Amino acid sequence: MSPVEPIIKCVNNGDVNSAFDLTVAELNIIDVRQDDISINYYQNLEDSESNTNAILDPENFTNTSNPQTVYFKITNTVSNCYATFPINLIVNEPPAINDFITYNICANANGTADLTDINQVVTDVNFNVLFNYFSNEADAMENRNALDTNYSYITNNDTLFVRAEFSTTRCSEYYAFTLNVNPLPIANQPSNLMACDTDFDGLLEFDLLQQNSSILGSQNPSLFSITYHTNLLEANENNSALDTDYMALNGELIYARVQNTTTGCYRITEFSTFVNPLPIIDIENQVICLDDLPLLISANTNNPTDQYLWSTGEITPEIELVTIGTYSVTVTSAFG
Repeated sequence: MSPVEPIIKCVNNGDVNSAFDLTVAELNIIDVRQDDISINYYQNLEDSESNTNAILDPENFTNTSNPQTVYFKITNTVSNCYATFPINLIVNEPPAINDFITYNICANANGTADLTDINQVVTDVNFNVLFNYFSNEADAMENRNALDTNYSYITNNDTLFVRAEFSTTRCSEYYAFTLNVNPLPIANQPSNLMACDTDFDGLLEFDLLQQNSSILGSQNPSLFSITYHTNLLEANENNSALDTDYMALNGELIYARVQNTTTGCYRITEFSTFVNPLPIIDIENQVICLDDLPLLISANTNNPTDQYLWSTGEITPEIELVTIGTYSVTVTSAFG
């Protein structure tokens, strides 16, 4: 006995017991039709040898195990000589598709979705599985007109069909789902943070939380989270968020990430911190000499944008004094 080609079927209902037409095996064995022969099928070799318990309906035989071997017996009715061949019946199942119903993405400027990202939720095991996506059921069934995986969504709730197929057995299954496009939050650009440098080191602590209301605008703050970052990559990856009481440098760029806490969709905006220097003035106590009047007192910072206000009411960088007493001057920079 030499084996013939197995009869292989794909099933989609999870039931590995399936109806087989055993007579297709005759095409593999009998190349030219012969007269005076009889053909019978048996579930085991012993029955074929004893000519008992023949399969009565070989065109509609339901297997009882998977795989299962049945036997094909050809007998010459004149000589009673016969040959018996085993036939392997194999039932293959398609990939098991998860019932995920909806796949959520975030809206983007290109209006596209990478459908290959969905593969990981379609099946739990992706080894030897081919994935294709379609816009209608008929195409999914026939495996035609597959969509470009860089898919341009038409609405915020497109219905798509995914077809998963084993590359080895070619057994396949398809599934309809909704591609749900969630909107991005609004991230308004706030004003820059400015303050005066109190200790002349170009470094100052800012409360970043004061930017939240400007960034969110009229959006409900309970629906969003805001984190602050020192570079765009960390903001996009939501890594290394800053403490909201942040010691900032003058001219430092801060990125704010606004994320919807339900959908995970986010947008990024930015602002700068400015640590403005104080005017530098150094006036020592002065002695008025009666023979050397008037006495010129200078608070000039040599910064043309600085403004001066003396206790005498004068607004010039320098004043002349002829009377002893206590005097003061306030110098205000252009930054206030």
